[in-house]
Amino acid sequence: MLSLKKLVHDLMVAKGGLAIHPGFTLEHLVEVTPGRISVRVPTAELYTLQILNNDDPVVDYAQTIASVSWLMTQNEPRPEVLMTSSRTYNGKIPQFGELITFECYSTEVFGIIRIHYRASVNRDGCDRKLLSGFATLGFTGSSLFPVAAPPSAQNDGQHPAGVTSADSPASTVFPSLSPSHDNVSVEKSASQASTVYPSLYSSNDTVSIERSLSESQLGCSSHLHLPTSQPFVYAVLTHKLKNMGITPTNVRHRPMFFHKTPNFIFFFDVESAEEKERLQKKIFAEEKWTQVFNFSSLEKNSPFFAKAMSAAEIFLTMLVATRIENDGETGASESRMQLADDREEIRKAMQTENFYEIESILNADGKRMLDLYRRDLFE
Repeated sequence: MLSLKKLVHDLMVAKGGLAIHPGFTLEHLVEVTPGRISVRVPTAELYTLQILNNDDPVVDYAQTIASVSWLMTQNEPRPEVLMTSSRTYNGKIPQFGELITFECYSTEVFGIIRIHYRASVNRDGCDRKLLSGFATLGFTGSSLFPVAAPPSAQNDGQHPAGVTSADSPASTVFPSLSPSHDNVSVEKSASQASTVYPSLYSSNDTVSIERSLSESQLGCSSHLHLPTSQPFVYAVLTHKLKNMGITPTNVRHRPMFFHKTPNFIFFFDVESAEEKERLQKKIFAEEKWTQVFNFSSLEKNSPFFAKAMSAAEIFLTMLVATRIENDGETGASESRMQLADDREEIRKAMQTENFYEIESILNADGKRMLDLYRRDLFE
């Protein structure tokens, strides 16, 4: 069973599934048998992410898992495309705090390959269907993995591997298969560091907040300003981090939840404790968290390094920090994570004038996240 779960993990990475759910780990796999996969994911882990193809992440995630259910049965997985599909979907069902269960499997009848998927939530003891559908597969190319070696047998599945951006070209969908991160509480190696603004991993991870500004602004020593969301930026990122004595691996990125300014967040790993130590020195002072995370600072595109946190956490931290700064409160000695997890603090922050200013520049991803919190806090 463990080897099957490892295989599913590697295929999810190769399929770009971690662009939809960066925190995917073995812990999310409920049941795996050849051709059939069951996954359970907290709503907030999907609905705080960039929406792929202007569609809901639940749909993209279900189709990805279903594709993997077929690929896991093949000796040489090949990139596939959806030829035809049919689905029913109710995007209003999931609520913040609920678990979404995905049940996916594949069939082949007379040479016709179909993937099937279903997503549901259990509320008040009742199974409520969120999504169901199927798709017929066609294939292109000769191998799913564009690297010389197959997925690493050393990957214990506890660390999701590389992720590419949702808006990258299809040719960049298949990232490297080296170990990366976890959204579940898993002990981290001191030799690993990661950047992630939108996903809460362990406290040992590191996050690099990068802004997409003009190319003339490149060259800051403690952070990076990157001019585009296309794969070219990976080379720029690598070059700038090398100037800091850091060689990044597993580079991937995603946009923030604002539409007004093109902000991007870059994920990467480092290979040594020395590099991690250099990176740690660039992390903002925790006692200044309200200055760093308040809305005005974020809107000014001031890049910084920070401890890893989820998009949900950064969103709530922004609201709370903005209220504290605007109200002129001093000595916010409480833990940033403690305040961002305080329902009364969040509710109070959502009722300020500044909250509506923030709301006005949220993109579809941010608005969906906001809707989840509103329903959880005010309904």
